[in-house]
Amino acid sequence: MKVRIRDTTLFNCRDERIYEQLRRLFDRAYRTQHEIDIDDPEAILDSDFMVQACAPMLRERLRQRWEEFLQRSPADPFAPANKPGMCAVVSGEPLLDKPEIAFVLAPEEVGIWAEQSLDVLLENDKDSILVRLAIRVSKSPKLQSALEQKWIQPRGCGGSGEVKNAVDRVSGSERSFVIIDSDRDEPEDGPSKTARKIKESCDAKKIPIHILARRELENYVPSSIWSMLAEWKGSKSQTIRDTTKRRRARQRAVLIYSWILKQLEHHGNRIKDANKEALDNVAKEIKSKANTTLSRPILHEQFEAWRALDDKQKLKHVDDLKLRFGENAAEKAIQHLHDENFDTSWLDDDARAELLAIAELLEDWL
Repeated sequence: MKVRIRDTTLFNCRDERIYEQLRRLFDRAYRTQHEIDIDDPEAILDSDFMVQACAPMLRERLRQRWEEFLQRSPADPFAPANKPGMCAVVSGEPLLDKPEIAFVLAPEEVGIWAEQSLDVLLENDKDSILVRLAIRVSKSPKLQSALEQKWIQPRGCGGSGEVKNAVDRVSGSERSFVIIDSDRDEPEDGPSKTARKIKESCDAKKIPIHILARRELENYVPSSIWSMLAEWKGSKSQTIRDTTKRRRARQRAVLIYSWILKQLEHHGNRIKDANKEALDNVAKEIKSKANTTLSRPILHEQFEAWRALDDKQKLKHVDDLKLRFGENAAEKAIQHLHDENFDTSWLDDDARAELLAIAELLEDWL
């Protein structure tokens, strides 16, 4: 991220605490993790910070960088960046609330801030695949390097409710980024109520957030992968199953399981331990039934029905594919996306466009 230092008197303040923070900031800039923007670069060449506070090697490197900049204004991490984007401002005074200012940092904390990685908050660990796919689609060396060096840190929170809690705990100078499911039920529907609440919290704290255009991660799996998982070569007699009855039973199980979880969350403090344990056991049993693996014939029939639905009603983006195909099949589909050899050209145009937008937002806030 671009770091603007408007008050050049900091380089002559003779405060070792501030000098230490500036050294840490400059070290990160040398690693190309931040850009430094100073109105008057010449002001630091003979400053107390340069002469007294820097080790000889660092001092020489700093001087060489600034002299190069003054001579030819290169595309340099220490050059004022002309491209639009988010920035951090180092100032001891309050600043106007401008949309491009992501952080207003005190001189005493700028080095600590500069050493933080970008914490990407996700609903679950598996959603980190979205971050990796976005970076692969963008083909950005900067993002790829940041991921390899753990300068970008995807972190599953354990559900949408926990993402909201994590956002609430973020302090003003922490570097965070949020990606969540939309959980929409119909194409014309907006994001779920939970997703909207998380966005409100992020907006209030100026935390960047991307709500998926589609229901969840599974809806980005190419049709070719679902088709491959659904392939089956067997006798026709095996396909004689009442798929509608079975699917409805699984839907009921999922709804009951969700209801029990909500009751435990809402009444948790008032439910006696014995009753809570009983409810937990019931929830586990229902969840196991809800996640029953579909047989290959039924999986094949479900895929054909889904493909027809996709063609005619364009519901692919919001269909609950875990419910339609079963948890095990969904996990296998996700594993294909996680494979390093997965060809991102298999993704449809809309998916690639959205992933590219995520990558651009990540780079803007990195």
